[in-house]
Amino acid sequence: MIMRNLFRMDSKLMIWACKFADLLWLNLLTGIFCLPVISIGSSLAAMHTVLLSIYRNEEAGIFKSFVRAFAQ
Repeated sequence: MIMRNLFRMDSKLMIWACKFADLLWLNLLTGIFCLPVISIGSSLAAMHTVLLSIYRNEEAGIFKSFVRAFAQ
């Protein structure tokens, strides 16, 4: 019974795992976009914007949000 509830999508473990995966994906995107040294500031600002949207539970997708914030 406990194992069945543990892996439900609305369990605390799965919510935490999804947030953790989002943060890993965001760090990977930031690292890739930082490769050209000129774009480090824009990349870090986009990462901060996406982190705030994750914190507020407003995210529409990590990649889409990151690219949109990077282009601003």
